[in-house]
Amino acid sequence: GKKVSALDAVLKKKENEAEDEVAAAHTSVDTVMWLLLVVESFTKALGRTLLEEQCSITEIADKVYEAPFVLLSHVYGEGGEGVREHKFNYANRRALELWETEWADLVGKPSSVSGEDAEEIQSDRDELLLECKEKGFVEGYEGWRISAKGKKFFVKGATLWEVKSSGGESVGQAVVLTEWEDEEGAAFSTLDGAEAAAESPGPALSVEEAQKAVKEQGDVVRDLKASGLTNGDEEVQEAVRVLLERKADLERLQPSG
Repeated sequence: GKKVSALDAVLKKKENEAEDEVAAAHTSVDTVMWLLLVVESFTKALGRTLLEEQCSITEIADKVYEAPFVLLSHVYGEGGEGVREHKFNYANRRALELWETEWADLVGKPSSVSGEDAEEIQSDRDELLLECKEKGFVEGYEGWRISAKGKKFFVKGATLWEVKSSGGESVGQAVVLTEWEDEEGAAFSTLDGAEAAAESPGPALSVEEAQKAVKEQGDVVRDLKASGLTNGDEEVQEAVRVLLERKADLERLQPSG
């Protein structure tokens, strides 16, 4: 057979690594920890769930990434960072499609690139972000946005909320939306006639599912500690808190006695 040159092998490896990186980025430990805060902060702020059904920590990355809604978030930087300098740290598949971009090209960029440079658009966006910071969330937002390829669209009924750490400190903001219009006024929706997830609470957990969720979360705690983290680290504390919540869910389901 034909010998593969060393250079070809290296290039092929790099290509595979690039593909793996995209998959790894939305399922990395950092992303999972962030999404736990995003989902929990949404429930605390809005009083309803973001995802249709309860999912384990091992499923959350894929569930949010493939969800039937557009979701993006930006993280707050150091103190004194301007409202237009917050950087994107997450976008799910529907968001990347709507903004016509890739994870690597969006994450790390100032989130202000989601709107046109026009001062009117940017100042409207500034006001929205500051109102959210003050109130904790904003519902029913509408406004023009622009894709990476220059396509303009009008988002409708968007919900923006503060993402808070387990200690209650604001660490960023996330937005979710399911509807928008193009420049010609044609309407689009990610739901395709399906009921909005928020309107239908997920099915109740069975004892078996609750037991599985406890076991999976226990594995996560163990893996975090195996990676060198201790009980003093925030990630471990957050994972343990989720574990205790799941144990409490299980206890509620299991008949006493």
